[in-house]
Amino acid sequence: MRAILMLLLLCCAVQAASYKVSVYQPSSATYQFSETYRTQLLSSSNFGTSGVVNDVTFTSVERVTSITAEMLNNTDIFVLSFVWGSGWSMTSSEALLVKNFVEQRGGSLILGSDCNNTYANLLAQYYNVEFYNGWASTGSTFSMTNRSVAPEITNGPFGTVNSISWSSNATSRIINAGSSTIIDSFGMISVLAPTSTSGSIIFYSDGELSLGSQPGTGDYEKLKLNLFAYSAHSVRTNAMPAVPEPSTFLLFSFFLCAIGISRFIKLAF
Repeated sequence: MRAILMLLLLCCAVQAASYKVSVYQPSSATYQFSETYRTQLLSSSNFGTSGVVNDVTFTSVERVTSITAEMLNNTDIFVLSFVWGSGWSMTSSEALLVKNFVEQRGGSLILGSDCNNTYANLLAQYYNVEFYNGWASTGSTFSMTNRSVAPEITNGPFGTVNSISWSSNATSRIINAGSSTIIDSFGMISVLAPTSTSGSIIFYSDGELSLGSQPGTGDYEKLKLNLFAYSAHSVRTNAMPAVPEPSTFLLFSFFLCAIGISRFIKLAF
């Protein structure tokens, strides 16, 4: 009986939930989603049953060229970042699709903006969030000042994020946090936490930093992986924990029958 119980416990062990990531990239740009970043997300040593985050696995991290309802219906985490010099755009109807992706479907969004943030603000305005339109400085540093709103970002599985620096121009801070909460001293990152039905939104005021194509220094590597751990755990609709296979249910039924027979024999004799 003990052997059967151990077998069932092994069979019923919770598997890592599977997530799909879509990255908006309608054309080639100087600063775009880093292939190194993609490899890190797909690495089983980072995400997977034997990884740092053992309850999350990314089955795909794909670049998409358009924003459609069909694409979003097959996405758990959407990276929408308007990087410098890309010329990428978004319509009002597409912005509404993304809003519904978060609020109705429970998906998680990472929304990045650079110096030309007209399109990012088209979506951010739904939450009264506003990115500054212009260059900020020739280099700066930000540190985490709010660790309570999204602790998995600031004190996440890949390490504690204290400060991040960059040496080249970066867009200025989020000048209106709206219904989100700024979590750093520079106003680079703002978070709209998930609810019971809606996913999270991470507003990131520099597309290059959020995509990994122009990395910062300091705790940047910890931050960029913590972002995806948080986003995965914030998905509310499509990424439920994996359920046992039908064969596992059959074994479990046999186990319950065995317990019943055992008790019946003890009572009879």
